[in-house]
Amino acid sequence: MSTHRGDLVDHATLQGVLTRTDERIAQARQDVNRQREIVAEKESRGLDVRRAMKALAVFEQILSAHVAERDQLVILVGTARSPA
Repeated sequence: MSTHRGDLVDHATLQGVLTRTDERIAQARQDVNRQREIVAEKESRGLDVRRAMKALAVFEQILSAHVAERDQLVILVGTARSPA
């Protein structure tokens, strides 16, 4: 019985981490979209966009890392739910 309780705690902990990761993904998507707007604005004004594009690439990498983390957490949450 204590093992089952431990599994519930682990699941709850993982679920909390998953929720926070979803929040980071949402923020990262906003960052990517805003940076895309900055790139488009600079391009439309004929300005150099190299630095803006580098920043966009960083934001996209961050988003990708958060999504990969979430994918791992989804697997762990599912494993924590499964009976041993």
